[in-house]
Amino acid sequence: MHLAFSTNGFIRTSVEEACGAIAAAGYTSVELLADRPHLWPPAVEGSDLGSLRRLLADLGLAAAALNGNTAVGYYLEPPDEPLFGPGLCHPDRELRAWRIDFTRRCLEVATELEAPVVTITAGRPRPGCPPEQAWPLLVDAVGELATVAERLGVRIALEYEPGLLIERAGQAADLFAAVASPALGLNLDVGHAWVVGEAPAAVVREMGRKRLFHLHLEDIRDRVHYHRVPGDGEIDFAALFAALTEIGYNGAAAVELYTCVDAPEQAARAARDFLGRWLR
Repeated sequence: MHLAFSTNGFIRTSVEEACGAIAAAGYTSVELLADRPHLWPPAVEGSDLGSLRRLLADLGLAAAALNGNTAVGYYLEPPDEPLFGPGLCHPDRELRAWRIDFTRRCLEVATELEAPVVTITAGRPRPGCPPEQAWPLLVDAVGELATVAERLGVRIALEYEPGLLIERAGQAADLFAAVASPALGLNLDVGHAWVVGEAPAAVVREMGRKRLFHLHLEDIRDRVHYHRVPGDGEIDFAALFAALTEIGYNGAAAVELYTCVDAPEQAARAARDFLGRWLR
């Protein structure tokens, strides 16, 4: 198991500057935001990826994952917060196809950067399309992408989140059963689990090593969805890391603090110092 930091905490800088700051904060792995202002997969060129590969090597950083959750770059006028749409469960066929193509390109970019995992979400249920109608659309879309992931040798890690079509571990497990691909597993965001009333350590044990592909780490207070620096909330990290050790988890644990854009370097160092006691 190794600690990474997500570049989505550094959206006021370029991806190159973000990687430099993350390495300087003592990390050896980085989760790369597949969105503007960092890596926008529909526009990124092979030469750009080659330059980034060389930079990561020079910095001593491994690409732990490509974060394909949001699509701010889809919108002509960038919104003031990350958006998940168009999602993989969108009822509009063309918009759903756009997201499938976008995620396919994320998988290709991950292959070129030697990142083993691409994170995704289900997206939000849309007006006029209740969950029971959105579900088969999601299953078909994820099934198509899982086939691509298997061919490329990259894994897809679904992240559940409050307000999305899949917002609990049991729903994620239902999707894994419906798609039944070895390339599909879970990105457990421990804060999201806590907000919806779950114990992250219990989710780790339920999923096991075969389905737990990636982790997002942050802290939470009062089960309110706001990402805080680990140690500044109520998540039981000792229990979490005990469960991870128990199942033999050997992937990345990526700190995700997109809420700390005013002082990301400070947040990165504080998170590393707090979490390091379980990762030494």
